[in-house]
Amino acid sequence: MAIARTRLGRRSRRVTMTAGSFLKEDLPPCDAIVASYALHHIRTAREKLAFYKRCYSALRRGGVLINGDCAPASTPRGFARDLDVWFTHLAKTFGTPGKGQRVYESWADEDTYLPLAQEIRLLERAGFDVDVPWRRSPFAVIVGAKV
Repeated sequence: MAIARTRLGRRSRRVTMTAGSFLKEDLPPCDAIVASYALHHIRTAREKLAFYKRCYSALRRGGVLINGDCAPASTPRGFARDLDVWFTHLAKTFGTPGKGQRVYESWADEDTYLPLAQEIRLLERAGFDVDVPWRRSPFAVIVGAKV
């Protein structure tokens, strides 16, 4: 957060930064909520819906929730294809396919990747208008707008 404040300079006075669990901390009234590779730590669809509803309540009219994360395809075949892309990336990062797969498996206790279609449905149920301005499977930027 110190780096963000430095980069924002004088504008940092207009930003509220909160440290803590996004599932437990109060969300202040705001114009934008941005999450990058974080919301896959919400374990269930029910918890994620509750979180999205809290975000919707915190946002002012015209505000946005922007989430960049892993959101694989909804079909079993597409999901498997997306998983292969993820494994290929991890193999490059960790040296071998086996090491990449072991790293992925080690995340199983903390990571839950919901299919893109389910993410969209949850956001819509929370009240958001949803757009996906960028997608490169299995990753996506999903924007929920409070109109």
